[in-house]
Amino acid sequence: PLASIPQPLALTLVQASSVAALAITILLWVRPHTGRLPGAALVLGCSFAGAELIALGQFGVAWALIALSGTLVVARRDRWALAGIVLGIGSIRFVNALPIGIALLVFAARHRGWRASICFVLGAGSVLLPPTLAVTLLDPAWSTEYLAALRAYPVGTASSIGIGGSVLLLVVPSLLCSLLFRRALNVDVCAASLLVAAMFTPMSAASSYNLVFGLPVLARLATRVPVWVLGSLVALPWIALVLTGARPVACLAADQLALLIAVTLLMRTHDSARPLIDGGPDTGIYASLSSPDLPVGGRHRR
Repeated sequence: PLASIPQPLALTLVQASSVAALAITILLWVRPHTGRLPGAALVLGCSFAGAELIALGQFGVAWALIALSGTLVVARRDRWALAGIVLGIGSIRFVNALPIGIALLVFAARHRGWRASICFVLGAGSVLLPPTLAVTLLDPAWSTEYLAALRAYPVGTASSIGIGGSVLLLVVPSLLCSLLFRRALNVDVCAASLLVAAMFTPMSAASSYNLVFGLPVLARLATRVPVWVLGSLVALPWIALVLTGARPVACLAADQLALLIAVTLLMRTHDSARPLIDGGPDTGIYASLSSPDLPVGGRHRR
């Protein structure tokens, strides 16, 4: 549809949609504690990765972030067919969706039984198979053409380490996300899984916009630390931008460092945080859509 309107207007619509998508994501993950929500939301809105995403018009990434967040919300409610459907929608960013999907499938198989696993696969297949079959009928060679395009991509992992190396970079986050989900689909663990999947994205190259998948980690951390700590982490890539003369690699490294610190702080405070099952329901929009933590065995434990 955007091809039928003037390019400047199309870009404006894409950028406006990206702003809305990131705002919704922040609201989904931040818990409104006293007066902390406005400050935390404003700080998260200054994300370097988010700014780059908006500037480049990468709405597909923002859409995938919302969809994969929704996948985790629905999986926490043990609605596995719907979780598969939402995952299929989020597969617009396949490299981010695959580790989350594999980890949830492993969790469902181990702790919810074969029925949940089948429902999850069928849900995802109902979204992915029809368009895939349609495209295959129209262009049977699309898969080989796609792989050739990845190899020829001017900037990215696939062009430097090959398809095999890129596949390996998908296996590693899938294993790490499976380890995160080994006991329960806790809210903090779900946030961390989105970042883990993004940190190994084969096509990230020197662009930081893919690190918007770290926003859920920063949002969850905002409930544990003062706003100035959150602001310091968000400011790191901006400082690198100024000090290095806008070198993309330096900004990317600074953003990765900030998110590494953030996820470390989140996991260190995770056990000491008030459990949702014991402390009553979470007060955030995200938790209002989800159930209390679902531990192994499918029963709530104290």
